[in-house]
Amino acid sequence: MICWDRVGDHLVLGLFDQLEIDRLRGYLVGLREVLDARFAEYTHDCPPGKQLGVPYPLVESGDKRLRAIMRRRVGEVGPWREPEVFRPLHKAITRVLASLPDKGGLVQLHSTDCAAAWSRSLTDLRVAMSAAARDADPVLSSRTRFTTRWLKSVVRSLDTTANKAVEPVPQDLVDSINQVRTYWI
Repeated sequence: MICWDRVGDHLVLGLFDQLEIDRLRGYLVGLREVLDARFAEYTHDCPPGKQLGVPYPLVESGDKRLRAIMRRRVGEVGPWREPEVFRPLHKAITRVLASLPDKGGLVQLHSTDCAAAWSRSLTDLRVAMSAAARDADPVLSSRTRFTTRWLKSVVRSLDTTANKAVEPVPQDLVDSINQVRTYWI
């Protein structure tokens, strides 16, 4: 079970089970490896009359997971739009992996950008997993459906928590806390 809470203006805390952290790390590392393999297929050679300056794919990806992500993000599948979709996704996945704790299940997101990286990564991971499960055997498909629903709930609750307005602390509570501090200090 995942629980998100907002502390102050920028800090969002998430509480996961250790098993959930480990599985999430494994799924994200796997998706990043798929992206790395796709980037390895990119070329630096520019077609005549064009100067791109960055590597790009010559043909569209045959990987149904990547194609599903492209369809969701830009509505079309084609090699020329891939870098604008996959490079930010790779960066977001790296940011999420850096924020996952090695031990325990407390996740700390210190900015709205970090929360957005989580939302982007987990949404695209869910899309990729759903695409891969479409042709899978029924047992794997059922397990994947459970995982994709879980990912959807994690993103939905994160977005709700990260976007909610910060509630002001009532002045009488602040006064009470200050009285206790002055008495005990």
